[in-house]
Amino acid sequence: MRHGWKSLLLLIALFVPLAAADEEETELQALRTKIEETRLEAGRLAGEESGILSNLMKMDEELSLANRLLRGLETKRRKVEEQLGDLETEVVNAEGELRNRRSVLKERLRSLYMFGGYHEFELLLGSDSVVDLVSRFDRILRVAKRDDELYRLVEKERLRLESAHKELAVRDAELLSLENERERERMALSNRRQDRRDLLDRVRNKRESYEKLAAEMEDASRELEKIIAARSRQPGDEDFSGPSPFDEGGDRLPWPVRGKVIRQFGKTKHPEFGTIVASNGIDIAAPYGTDVHAVAAGRVEYISTLPGYGNCIILRHGGGYYTLYAHASEILVTQGERVAPGDVLARVGDTGSVAGSSLHFEVRKGTKPLDPTRWLR
Repeated sequence: MRHGWKSLLLLIALFVPLAAADEEETELQALRTKIEETRLEAGRLAGEESGILSNLMKMDEELSLANRLLRGLETKRRKVEEQLGDLETEVVNAEGELRNRRSVLKERLRSLYMFGGYHEFELLLGSDSVVDLVSRFDRILRVAKRDDELYRLVEKERLRLESAHKELAVRDAELLSLENERERERMALSNRRQDRRDLLDRVRNKRESYEKLAAEMEDASRELEKIIAARSRQPGDEDFSGPSPFDEGGDRLPWPVRGKVIRQFGKTKHPEFGTIVASNGIDIAAPYGTDVHAVAAGRVEYISTLPGYGNCIILRHGGGYYTLYAHASEILVTQGERVAPGDVLARVGDTGSVAGSSLHFEVRKGTKPLDPTRWLR
């Protein structure tokens, strides 16, 4: 009986999560569909005379989706492996229980054979009284019932073992399918990363592509100005209508991330092409996944993915000041959230970046970009 309860609990543990597993598979399927749509769109863009930033943005979207799918597949693979382990234990237990039940049944059948099939009726005929007859008949019924229960238990264990073997085969096939899909997605992800590197190499090494990128970056900056202008016209909370730490000036604010400044604020000239490119902020090289911190108290005003900026966050501070944090691999705050100086906003990434893993950081007064190093200590 104790083993029966254990088996029941194990079966519950295996099959109750089916609803969650179905939901998980639905999410994975949605990712697969979205990746396929993104790949088709990226292929269409590559076949047209489309913008460099548009291509880069579509590649980054595909890479992000592929990474999410791989993480989801890995999570599912671990769960299936755990289920396989539980099922293998269940099979061993069921096999042992079936052997025990069959042994008892075999012994019972042997006893019946030795005593003959009609000894119960002999016992009835040998009864001394009606009371004795009823008593003997009751015992015979109980013995027959136990024999029937024993047979049913053997059949139940046999069916349980058969079901466990079938489920084991299903999970084993599922695990193999997951492994194959993960390998295909890893290869596709590797190839897409190489495509991204090739695109950036063409941009860096061809004057025409570099100048095209510079023009697109100016357009992207103007789009960002429109976004900030639209947000600034919206009534702000009282907390953000007064002075801000930026009004006090001086190099007193913390850096948003630790790293090396690889691009300064203002206009720079390409050493080979002579192309003048303006930067409205600074680029700080940092390892992928490094924490990005808020430099001052504020409110998360805007979160989006923008051409040239990738995954970005705009914070609103008092006095009409805004800060922007771009190229994030992961955003950890929500729109409208209040943040304090030093709070982690995101992780460093390379979305929308032509310089690899880095943070693009801007300070603006309204829509006007200012040199962030004026405030950073």
